[in-house]
Order: sequence, then C-alpha cells, then structure tokens
Amino acid sequence: DAEQLIRILGRLSKNLLEEEFKQFIWQQGGTMGKMKLVLRNNHHFLEADSVSLINRLCTAPEITENLVGNIVEGTDESEIPLGTASVEVNSLKVEIVKAAAHRLHLPLLQEYEYRKDQDDHPELNLFLKQSASLRPYQQR
Repeated sequence: DAEQLIRILGRLSKNLLEEEFKQFIWQQGGTMGKMKLVLRNNHHFLEADSVSLINRLCTAPEITENLVGNIVEGTDESEIPLGTASVEVNSLKVEIVKAAAHRLHLPLLQEYEYRKDQDDHPELNLFLKQSASLRPYQQR
C-alpha cells in the first residue's frame, strides 16, 4: 500500500522526501493493485476490493458499453472471492476497457485463474528431468 511504499522510499532515499511527492504517492497509490482483470472460464471479469471502485470505473462510457451483466459481490458459494466485487466484460473489447481504466488512473492487474479453470484442457505427456524442481504453483 501507499504507506509502506513511502516508508521504504524514505529509508532507501539519500534525500528527504518532499510532502508533494508523498501526497502524489497517496493519491496514485490508493488504487494501485486494487482492480483486476481476471480471465476465468474463457470470460473476462473486472474485480475490485469494493463496489465503489467498480462504480468509479463505470463513469467512463466506453467501459459501461462493454460490460455484460450487473455488478456481483463475492460470497462463500460463488467463484468470486469473498469481499470482492465483480462484473463481466465483453471479451472482444478487453483492450478498450484496459485503455479506459488507464485513462481514469485505475490500472488493472491481469490474472488468469488456471487452477479454477473448468475447461477441459488436454493433459500433456511430459517427463521432467530428475534435476528439475517444480515451483509450488506448477504442481498439481
């Protein structure tokens, strides 16, 4: 978050951080990493920590035109994580939505939920060398 970023910059910087610079980080850092564009089951979804962030995104007409359905909040039973708001985006217009979000200073992280992907993808018959070590996210 912005607080941690300012603290680390203050520790690493040879000079004192100006108040203007700290304010800039607070303003811009408040939305960094809070919005995601998630690819789940061949559909794109905008996800945010709160409904207010998605509503802020929906002020842009080019985003609103490319939404499919309504804003949904996450529950225990849904695919959407608890405490998250989500809305589906037209998969053919994802680039337009990303550009509009960038213009609104709401950058989108892009994620692919490969563990929750329900499509049947063929298994690859691979044989790893004994010296290879798998990272935790690569194991099934």
